[in-house]
Amino acid sequence: MVMGNATLALILLALAACTEAPLADEPPAVSGRFTHPRFGWSIDVPARFRAFPIRVERVHQATGVLISNFEVEEPWSLAEFRDFPRDGAALRIWSNDRGPVAPISDDDSRLPLELSDLEETTRYVGMSEPRPFFGTVYGDGHPYAVATWFGPDASEDDRPAIESALRSVEFHPTHPNTVIDRRLIVLGPADDYPAGSVTRFDRDDLPLDGVFPDYEGKFTFYLVRGPSGFYAITTEFLGNGIKCDLQVLRQPYTYACPAEGWRWDRFGQVLESGAPWPDGTSDLLIMPTPRSWDGNLMLDPFGNAPEEADEAWG
Repeated sequence: MVMGNATLALILLALAACTEAPLADEPPAVSGRFTHPRFGWSIDVPARFRAFPIRVERVHQATGVLISNFEVEEPWSLAEFRDFPRDGAALRIWSNDRGPVAPISDDDSRLPLELSDLEETTRYVGMSEPRPFFGTVYGDGHPYAVATWFGPDASEDDRPAIESALRSVEFHPTHPNTVIDRRLIVLGPADDYPAGSVTRFDRDDLPLDGVFPDYEGKFTFYLVRGPSGFYAITTEFLGNGIKCDLQVLRQPYTYACPAEGWRWDRFGQVLESGAPWPDGTSDLLIMPTPRSWDGNLMLDPFGNAPEEADEAWG
């Protein structure tokens, strides 16, 4: 999915305009194909263009690459775009190095990425900067900001070169029973779970050993596939310990902890209350299970997104 959002564009472009210096080991500009050293995505660098890696040491570390047909001394900043060359063309892909904090629920974007999916938005630095085209893409569960700029005298070859570079973006392949960036658990191909299925997962079914050392408690959830999508339902987040032995009852479609007197509907909302839980919660947690670009389901064991259950049964 590629989404254009003018407000988000301004926020991300504002972060990009930071003029702080890069880390001491900043790699030089490259040609050929650029591969991100941490996230593993890659992109072709067209002939006559160069790739300038982006890494800034600050609270929200921006990381990515700027590809342009002109020299860029400070790729971590957009400040020099105030003097954007009239014949210039540039493509920038960047993200927060620390990853998302909110629940990860967006499916990965379909490949190849297309320039036509980006939307024209407001200039940030002004002066001679062209109006950028902006969008948000997702790869391996991670959001990336994408922006392109074309000067008024850019050559006829520059736009197709940028378009070709964008279409060349590849994300790192996902593999079942692995963990992505210490956050997303890859459950396996979405097609392995038919509509209407409810599949139980316990800690021993997951590749958690050595990945989440601070979360050692038991962990159980049910992967649900409704007519319109997936979600996972549980009593507690990863490693915090299960409150009870959650059971699924097919007729009617409910969840229950019989020994404790609790029962919930398919959306995780309370139907019958039992003895109060120590933390005061009552509804079950709904964990998102976005689909990777190559067809695998990815579980976010730290995100509560009740709307995912609504959408799955919508």
